[in-house]
Amino acid sequence: MLMSSFSDYDAFDSELIKGAVLVSGVFDVRPLTKTSTNDSLKLTEEEAWRLSPMSLVDDIAIQSRHRHIIIAVGEYDPPEFRRQSGEMEK
Repeated sequence: MLMSSFSDYDAFDSELIKGAVLVSGVFDVRPLTKTSTNDSLKLTEEEAWRLSPMSLVDDIAIQSRHRHIIIAVGEYDPPEFRRQSGEMEK
């Protein structure tokens, strides 16, 4: 939603979306390629990167320059979640 310009939707006012709250997300899918989860997904590292919100962070920043974005992570979340949230915040 943050990447949408909504120009194709005549009835939708893009100003209605004032911001977003991203909570403990997987923003970089690449680490999953080295886990058993990828046995089912069968993603290459390149595919995982293309599917990662972190690969779009510059575009998200441009599209959302007038929106407030909060990135939250739990104190007891796994280190990888905390790392990715910190990277997404930059």
